[in-house]
Amino acid sequence: MSGDPVKVLFIGGFGRSGSTLLDNVLGQVEGFLSCGEISYLWDRGIEQDRLCSCKNAFSACPFWSRVVARAFAGTAAPDPAPLVAARESLTPKRVAVAAMGGLAARDLDGGGALLDCLEPVYRAIRDETGCRVIVDSSKAPGHGFLLRSSSAIDAYALHLVRDPRAVAYSWQKKMVYDPTGEEPMYMSRHSPLRSSRLWNTWNLATERVWRSLPERYERLRYEEFVGSPAASLRRIVDFVGERVEKLPVDASNRFEMGAIHALAGNPSRFEDGPIEIRSDDKWRRELPGWQRLLVRTLTLPLLLRYGYLRGR
Repeated sequence: MSGDPVKVLFIGGFGRSGSTLLDNVLGQVEGFLSCGEISYLWDRGIEQDRLCSCKNAFSACPFWSRVVARAFAGTAAPDPAPLVAARESLTPKRVAVAAMGGLAARDLDGGGALLDCLEPVYRAIRDETGCRVIVDSSKAPGHGFLLRSSSAIDAYALHLVRDPRAVAYSWQKKMVYDPTGEEPMYMSRHSPLRSSRLWNTWNLATERVWRSLPERYERLRYEEFVGSPAASLRRIVDFVGERVEKLPVDASNRFEMGAIHALAGNPSRFEDGPIEIRSDDKWRRELPGWQRLLVRTLTLPLLLRYGYLRGR
């Protein structure tokens, strides 16, 4: 298996769009393996030793310990600092311009070093588990640009979008990222102004990065997913060219959350047992009118493009 390209389903888009929930469900599909946000392997994993979704610290997680040992057999794990710096340098604007100019990741400073470390990680995950599809919900356009540039990775991009007003509402919530330590680590928060700007930037960059590979790009609205989970999952499975007889979602839109080893992401990655997929539309009642108007004004072109203003 080691010589074959590793099939990766990359979930792109902007944060608070439901990617962790979708990642959790896909991890229950036969042959699919949920790994969370692999782009954070270097800092939140190796450097900071944060929790895996199995509720073990990264260094104590048997899955990630085996993956790192296999990926970097005979050598120490790479120094996280330059890899984090390289990742942060791959901004949405930079990679969108590079992709439109026909460049690949190795043409950019730091891109080659990141790929040289990422490729063996994906290969180790595949060879360690025997999975057919690795689900990576890193979302960042720069990470997607890395994946689509690699000949060792058979990458597919699922662009997940959500109504920016719901996203703006979610970014203002105080949410625990990691409950360990003397003080919990909270997820970052954004104002409606900032979340709107980032929603525009990340979604546009995701489109630009994958524009030249239309057969490897699929867009899915979060609202479609929670409205018809089984149909959405079937569409995703077909998109990546897999054959799966039974989907994990029942007629009541429930699925059984089994053990996964997801890096980073929403706290829902720590859940287990039966989970119901349902629409979260509190923003319609609780987002102040002036914020709703601000977000709508700032994101209007993409609101129209993604079909959010064709009726309720």
